Amino acid sequence: FHIFVKVRWISQSLSAYELVLSDGSVVWCDKDNRPELFEAVPLSYGTLGFLVSVNINIVPYKPYLKHTYFPVSSKEELVCVFERETCDTTVDTVEGVMFSKNKAVVMSGKFVDELEYATSNDLNMLYFNHISIMMHILYIYQGC
Repeated sequence: FHIFVKVRWISQSLSAYELVLSDGSVVWCDKDNRPELFEAVPLSYGTLGFLVSVNINIVPYKPYLKHTYFPVSSKEELVCVFERETCDTTVDTVEGVMFSKNKAVVMSGKFVDELEYATSNDLNMLYFNHISIMMHILYIYQGC
């Protein structure tokens, strides 16, 4: 799985909808104007009308994203780390990648203005990990 969680659903970043209803009328709805329609649109799958435009609340960000990685080895640990990171108000993004039933990584991101360059030791470890992964993949595909 791969998840971005600062805005849980895309509909949470939408502040208004313009729809063509089944009678051909064009309506605008938001939390104050036709609030029942506004709340119903995200899960209506087009049954309420044809969506022709939306107002999107753009999330401001900086040029770069600095990730912190949290490897986890159980579903319980995954949920714990994911909840901790999503509740941290200093964190801008939270993502996860599941490699197997009990092997995953949670990536917590913060927007930054400047790049932080890795040390040569960091780059050596990155290279070592890349080679290790590639060897594992080759081992599997070659049937060894």
